[in-house]
Order: sequence, then structure tokens, then C-alpha cells
Amino acid sequence: MSSDPGSKSSEETAGVSTVGTRAAARFSGTEHLARLAEEVAQVPTQPGCYLWKDAAGTVIYVGKAKSLRARMRQYVTLSDERAKIPLMMHLVESFDYIVVDSEHEALVLERELIGQYRPYFNVDFKDDKSYPFIAITRSDRFPAIKYTREKHKSGTRYFGPYTDSRAARDVIDTIRKVIPICSATCAEWKRTRRLIAARAGDEYILGLICAQKGRPCFDYHVGRGPGACVGAVTPEEYAGNVRRVERFLSGRRREVVDELKAEMAEAAADLAAGAP
Repeated sequence: MSSDPGSKSSEETAGVSTVGTRAAARFSGTEHLARLAEEVAQVPTQPGCYLWKDAAGTVIYVGKAKSLRARMRQYVTLSDERAKIPLMMHLVESFDYIVVDSEHEALVLERELIGQYRPYFNVDFKDDKSYPFIAITRSDRFPAIKYTREKHKSGTRYFGPYTDSRAARDVIDTIRKVIPICSATCAEWKRTRRLIAARAGDEYILGLICAQKGRPCFDYHVGRGPGACVGAVTPEEYAGNVRRVERFLSGRRREVVDELKAEMAEAAADLAAGAP
């Protein structure tokens, strides 16, 4: 029985079907990204964080941006050349975004969101590495300042994160030159801390205890330490220094600098008035 010249073999039909499926997939992918691009065009241009989600609504990637719209457009146009982006965007069905006031806030928020959602495609953040922080050990009677990468602990206030570790250390060094505050790495501060803990309930004679049993640290000798280790400063006086450091680290730097300048001018005036 002769075959119909117009009919197609099963192999030919399968081939056409496969080609059609591939073309449909490409078309579907194009339509998919075009839809996302239209939605991204409505995103604001402020700094913030974006969260790409899959069909189940699971967050699969978190990122930060100086301009949300511009950064997200790089994903939907596949102009971000990282190898993982095409696969990731094939999975993306929707997104959320959060607007913040600055790039620094976006950096902080990004870390928090990654820690919260543990997105699959944020592989660079799944190890134990983290940005450094400057911390104040507020739960201590004489809170100290420190550079740290530790996981956040209760009783400690953290400022940061800092993308430059040297800059963070320089900030601490600068602060301690103008505002007397103990360093958490100081051996005598640690000794004083243990001494205070052992004499719980004797806070009213805290200065006397430190004066009698404490040892002056090197920083106190050179004028950079407040002398908590030898009872040279009361907890109340020291708390004022801590509040000033916290204001400086919170961004109120001009306010703190103006206060310091005013105090220096007043001290100079008092010195001049007392001169013969």
C-alpha cells in the first residue's frame, strides 16, 4: 500500500513537535521576562532591597541597590552577566521590594533579609563570613567599645555593618582619642569587669573597690582611657561618655563634634581666666 506523499512520518512529526516545543519555550521565556520588565518599570528609583520569588512565593534571591529600578532592570534584561542569572530569572515569578533612605540602610537590611529567608541563590552569604560591626557592651557597668564580627548578642549594641574593616578600626581609634571609653580588648578592663561581677551588690562603693584592687591600664597612663580600672571615673560620668559615643556612631557626628569644640573653648577660657 503506497503512502500519501503529503503525510509525514512519525520521526518527522516528532521532530517538528520538538522544534515547536523549543520555540514555544523560548517564546514563553521572552514573554515571562517581558512581563517582569513591565512590573519592574513601576519600581521606584530610591535605594532599597529587592526579593525575587518563585512560583510558590518562596524568596530565592535577595539583593540591595542604590536605585531599585535600575538594578532590577539588569536582571529582567539579563544584562547581569553572572552565570546563575538566566536560570534564576527563569524561576522568578514575582518580586517584592523595600525602600530605605540610604545605601548603608540597604546593606544592613540585605543582611537581615538573607538571614531571615536563606535564599537558595544567595550562595555567597551562606558561610559564616560577615561584615564587621562596632559594638558597645551596654550590659556592663563600664561599657566598652569593640570591633567584632560576632553574631549579635543581647546586652550589646551594634553599629554597622562596615564594608571596610580598616575603616571600622580607624573609627574606634578616632573615637577613643577624643572620648574616653574603655576598649573591650583591654586586659585591665576585663579584670575590672570580673572584679565588679564578684562584688555584686556593692555598687555604692564601686569606685573604692576599683581604686583599691584595680590596676591602671596603659591607655589610662597615656590619657586615652577613662580610668574605670582604678576608680578614676564614676559609672554616671562614664555613662555620659558612652551616650556621646553612641550618638556619634548613630550618625549625629556634627552634634558631638560641636559639643567637643564648645567644651574645648570653655576649658581654654577657664585656663586663660585663671592665668596670672
